[in-house]
Amino acid sequence: MRRKAEAESLLPLDAEQWDNPRVRVSNELGRGNYRAARFAIKVNLGTSISIGLFFWILCLVLGQRVAYLFTSDKHVIGEVSNLVVLLAFTVLLNSVQPVLSGVAIGSGRQGMVAWLNVVSYYIVGVPVGVGFAYIAGFGVKGIWIGMLIGSTMQTIWLGTVIWRTNWEEQVEKASERMNTWLIRKPEEMANGSMTQPLGGSNEEQKPVPLLIDSASKSSARQQSI
Repeated sequence: MRRKAEAESLLPLDAEQWDNPRVRVSNELGRGNYRAARFAIKVNLGTSISIGLFFWILCLVLGQRVAYLFTSDKHVIGEVSNLVVLLAFTVLLNSVQPVLSGVAIGSGRQGMVAWLNVVSYYIVGVPVGVGFAYIAGFGVKGIWIGMLIGSTMQTIWLGTVIWRTNWEEQVEKASERMNTWLIRKPEEMANGSMTQPLGGSNEEQKPVPLLIDSASKSSARQQSI
C-alpha cells in the first residue's frame, strides 16, 4: 500500500507537475534515499512515455481531422495535414525530455542542462531549421524539423547521462552540498549560533534550550509588568 501511495503521488497529472521529477529526486537524494530517487524516475518516465505514446498514436490516426477541431478553412486544414506527423513526434519527445531535464536538475546538474539547452536549440536546432526553411525551401516545416532535431539531441544526451548515473554517489554529493550551506564555521558556532552539523548529538544542540529559557524569562517579565 505504501508503494502504491508513493507511486500515485509521483504521477504528473497536469502541466505544473512536470516539475515533479526535479523536486522528488532532489528531496530523496537530500535525505539519502537513492532507491526512492530511482523509483521516482521510473514512475515519472513510465507515466509520461505512456501519455506521450497515446497522443502520438492519436495524432497519427486522426491526421487532418485534428484541424477540424479548430477551423473549417480548407487551406489551414491542408497545412495542418502536412505538419501532423511532426506534431505527433513533437508530442512524444516533449513527454520525455522535460522529465529527463527535471531529473538532471534535481541531481544537481543545472549547469549541464543549461549548456545543453543552448547547444541543442540555439547552436544546432535554430541554424538547421533556418537552413531547411530558407535554403532547402521547406518553410515552416523546415524550422519545425530543426527544433525537433535539437529536442531529439537533448533527449538522447540526457537519457544517456541519467542511465549512466551512480545514484549512491549522487547521494554523497547532495550531502556535501547541504553541509556546505548548513554547517556554520567554528567561530560562528562559538558565538552562539543555533545551526549545528547534520546528525549532531543532543550535547551539540544545547544552545536551543538556553534560547527557550531566555524567551520564557522575557515573557514572564512582561506579564509581571
